[in-house]
Amino acid sequence: MMMSHFRAVPHIGHLDCIKRIIGYLSKMRDGMIRIRTEEPDYRSIPDRIYDWEHTVHAGAKEELPNETPKPLGKEVLMT
Repeated sequence: MMMSHFRAVPHIGHLDCIKRIIGYLSKMRDGMIRIRTEEPDYRSIPDRIYDWEHTVHAGAKEELPNETPKPLGKEVLMT
């Protein structure tokens, strides 16, 4: 997943990382990578409301570049 960030502009160091990953996977023949596509059920986890106004994070906003393209495909939820 980390290497997919560099698909557009890969460097020599990224190739070394890919070789390492492939070497690891070739040794772990019985291992597998699971990608779950369903959304996890978080109903059992209580919602907590935090008051950030009295911390160093008060008034923080996410900064996005103006040239950000519209996302394509399905939304991804990182947990």
